[in-house]
Amino acid sequence: MVKERFRKLGRGIWLSLRKPTLKQKEAYCRWLHTLSAACVVGAVTIAFATNPVDNYWAKLQALIGWGVVLFFAGAFIGKGE
Repeated sequence: MVKERFRKLGRGIWLSLRKPTLKQKEAYCRWLHTLSAACVVGAVTIAFATNPVDNYWAKLQALIGWGVVLFFAGAFIGKGE
């Protein structure tokens, strides 16, 4: 009985990722754009809160890079809808 529930849950998750409905696509886009905004906020926080002596450029570039990637991934999934 427990195995059946896990299988059903697994099928539901797989289906939501494989063939999402319009509402699920909108939710995925919003989630990716929220993560993108969090990356940008984190980058700005690191830029203003870290001493220039510390090597923070790698973290800053990584956060900005992931922010851009996540933003475009959300735009790609939404396809302008």
